[in-house]
Amino acid sequence: MFVGLVLAQRYELIEKLGAGGMGAVWRAHDRTLNAEVAVKLIDPDFVESPTALARFRREAQAAAAIRSTHVVQILDHGVDGGTPFIAMELLKGESLAQRLRKVGHLAPELTARLLGQVARALALAHEQGIVHRDLKPDNIFLVREDEDLAKVLDFGVARKDDNLGDTDGLKTRTGAILGTPYYMSPEQATAQTVDHLADIWSFGVIACECLTGKRIFTGDSIGGLFHSICIAAMPVPSQLCSVPPGFDEWFARAAERNKSARFQSMKEAADELRKVCTGHPSLAEAVDVPPESALSISVSLGDPLMLDTAVQTTDPSSTSISTTQSRSGSRARVLIFVAATFLAGFILVTWRWLSRPTPSGSTASTVSDRAMSLHPAQQSAVAASPMPSVSPSSALKDSPIVPDAKTPLGENTQKAAVRKASTSTAGKRALPSPPSPQASANGHVNKRVTDDNAAGI
Repeated sequence: MFVGLVLAQRYELIEKLGAGGMGAVWRAHDRTLNAEVAVKLIDPDFVESPTALARFRREAQAAAAIRSTHVVQILDHGVDGGTPFIAMELLKGESLAQRLRKVGHLAPELTARLLGQVARALALAHEQGIVHRDLKPDNIFLVREDEDLAKVLDFGVARKDDNLGDTDGLKTRTGAILGTPYYMSPEQATAQTVDHLADIWSFGVIACECLTGKRIFTGDSIGGLFHSICIAAMPVPSQLCSVPPGFDEWFARAAERNKSARFQSMKEAADELRKVCTGHPSLAEAVDVPPESALSISVSLGDPLMLDTAVQTTDPSSTSISTTQSRSGSRARVLIFVAATFLAGFILVTWRWLSRPTPSGSTASTVSDRAMSLHPAQQSAVAASPMPSVSPSSALKDSPIVPDAKTPLGENTQKAAVRKASTSTAGKRALPSPPSPQASANGHVNKRVTDDNAAGI
C-alpha cells in the first residue's frame, strides 16, 4: 500500500525489499539526488509505541555517529505524516547468516578478515560509548565487491552510556531482555548492567559459528538456552568441528563468563583471532575512512526480531592488509641481502685479480725505476742504447753443451748457458761508455751506471 508514497517530498517508495520484526525496508528514489536509496519504515503497529519510536530514532542516531566503512551509512531520518522513516545507502550482497546457510562454514583466513572489519566498526562505536547489544550474523552484511566487505547493521538495540536520550527508556520494561538469545552474553540473559564486553562475547560466539558452521549455545527452550549460556559447562569448539590450533583457548577467553577475564577490547580480540586463524602476528589496523558515495542496497532477512540492511561502497581503504604481503616482504629483504653479499664478493675478487703483479711487467718496471734514479744526462744515454733481450732458453739453444764428467750435469748446463749468453751479447754490440765524471755532480751515480753496464742492463 506504500508503493508510490513520497516521504518528505523527496523519497518515492518503489519496491518492498523485505521485512523484519519492527518494520520493512523499501527501495526508493531520491528525487533530490536522482539516485536509489533504501528507506526503512516502522511497522504501523508500533507507530504509537514510545519505546519503538525511541528505538527507531536511536538506530538512526547511533549509526550516523559512527563514520566507518564497515557501518551502514544513514543519509536522513525523520517523520512524515506520522510515519517515521530512515533513509540509508543501498546495498547488494547477503548477510553473514545467509552465507553460512549457503556454505556451512568459512575458512579461517576469511573468518579473521571479515570479523576484523566488524571489530574495527565496533571499536569505533565503543570509543563513543555505543554498545551494539544485538550483534549476530544477521546484522553483519557482506557487500559484494572484489572482496567481501563486512558492514555492521541495526543499531536499534544499541545503548550509549553518555546519556543519549533517556537511558532508562532503552528497555521496554524493567528487567526486559534486549538482543538475540543465541548470541547474548550472560549479563544480558540475566538482565544485568551491559557494557562493551557484551559485544565481545557475541563476537566470540559468531567467530565460533563461522569456523564450525554450528551454533555453540543451544537449548530446547529459552530457559534451556539461558542455562547453556550462564550455567552449563562451557562447550569446546574443537568437539564440534576441526578448528585452528589455539582457537579453543581463544573462544574460552572471548566467551568468559567472568567479565574481568574476558578480552577487554575489540581490537585485542580481533588481533588474537587473526593470530590463531592465520598463524601470523597481526598487522597494523587499516585506517577507517568514511565512504564517499552510496551505490546500491539490498536487505538481509534472517531473525524475525530485527530488520537487517546493509550498504555497498567502493572504498579501497577498507581492504585489510594481507599476511601474504608480510611474507613476500620478508622474502624480498632476504633476497636483497643475498644479492648485496654476492655483489660485494664479486667486486672484491675482481679487484684482487686486477691488482695482482704481472711477471712481464716487473722487469720493465725495475729498469724504469733504475733509469729514473740516474742523472738526466745518464738517463739520455741509457735510453738511446737498445737493450739486448737474452733469455736462458735461447742461449741454451744456440750453444753446444758438453757435460763434464767431474761436474754434475746441472752445473755444466748453467755455466755453458752463462758463457754463451756473455759471448752472444759481446758480439752483437758494445755498450756506450759512461759519461765523464764532469757530466755529473754526483760521482756515485757514475759508479752505479758502470755497475749497471757491467751487469748487461
